[in-house]
Amino acid sequence: MPPRPDILVLHIGFNPGTGIFSIMHSLISWMKKQPGIVVAGGIFAHKKWPQHYQQELKQLDVPIFLRKIPFFPGSILLLFFSSALSCWIKKLYDAFMPQSLVIHIHQGPLSGLHMPIRVSLPCPIAIVATFHGGVFQYYKAHKKMLFALLAQRLIKYDKDNLALTSVDRSGIITHSQLFGFNKKDFHYIPNPVEDKSLSGCPRLIDPEAPFTVGFVGVLDVNKGWDLIGKAVEELHQNGKKIKYLIAGNGPDYNAAAAWAQERPQYVNFKGYVDNALENLMPHLDVLVVPSILEGAPMVILEALSCGVPVIATPVGGIPDIIADHQNGFLIDREPSSIVAALNKLIEDFSLHLNMSKCAKQTFQERFEINKIGQSYFTLYKKLLSNQRDVGFN
Repeated sequence: MPPRPDILVLHIGFNPGTGIFSIMHSLISWMKKQPGIVVAGGIFAHKKWPQHYQQELKQLDVPIFLRKIPFFPGSILLLFFSSALSCWIKKLYDAFMPQSLVIHIHQGPLSGLHMPIRVSLPCPIAIVATFHGGVFQYYKAHKKMLFALLAQRLIKYDKDNLALTSVDRSGIITHSQLFGFNKKDFHYIPNPVEDKSLSGCPRLIDPEAPFTVGFVGVLDVNKGWDLIGKAVEELHQNGKKIKYLIAGNGPDYNAAAAWAQERPQYVNFKGYVDNALENLMPHLDVLVVPSILEGAPMVILEALSCGVPVIATPVGGIPDIIADHQNGFLIDREPSSIVAALNKLIEDFSLHLNMSKCAKQTFQERFEINKIGQSYFTLYKKLLSNQRDVGFN
């Protein structure tokens, strides 16, 4: 009979979008390789949840709970009355008989949907709720009341073995103000990215190549793909050897595609790109993120992992990641500011090279999956040891 695992870790999400799903996927993939750990994933999803996400879950080769829920206003409330999650947790416990259990719920106040965990097990249980950034627009008006209810529901139960984490420091302040949390109750643990040993900035290898500017994300005016376009167009008209890659999906898909089609000599519209980290980032010399609102964008971390500097607006958790004039530029949300930053990198080879090195160093020191995974394990063990000595080494 195999030895009992030290910890069973369950990662739970409600209809997770691209960023949150990527984080959950990365953590599950990393944790399944750690000795003495069993990891599983639980998803409550609408019927329109992307099919390719479901395929990626299967490829993880871990126990997966996938519960489809109707897509209509108020369907979120069904989770209040669902016992499916508790039944699944009990089955997993019976199958693996772990010495302790961690339930890691993503999406911040929505974690309150799963409270209380209606299962009694003869082992220590810890609950971690991770607050991801960039979703504050959903807290406005009448929705704020619902999220406040869920947030209070989260902290009402199992308070002694609950930890709140935020992927960016600005999120700690915002969520504390919105929902009455104590800022001291939060732990700052950034988003993780796996180191694929990839290198970007092809112009550093071939100085005669076009300087390639990238946008990767939701095609929406709030994300600023059009502002980048205006900046690139100005530099092209001024004789700069420049190229603009646009990748993503969203409300402005057709507009972006049409705009690019009119400028084929220096704009390449990619549409949705699967696995942009491997398929797109190595082709960029710089990533530009001129958003109005962000949390801690995964796309920025993926760029840094390839040594690609980032030009971005200083919103949300971006100043936690980008140090101005070191691994990128923090700029005003104006085409002229984008032009100025791009021009510095185009004209100064040494600056571009140094920023690329700093980008890679920033990633390896702060956001690489091994560091983030260990940070979560440290938190898990602290919570579990608060209940009793569970014999961790």
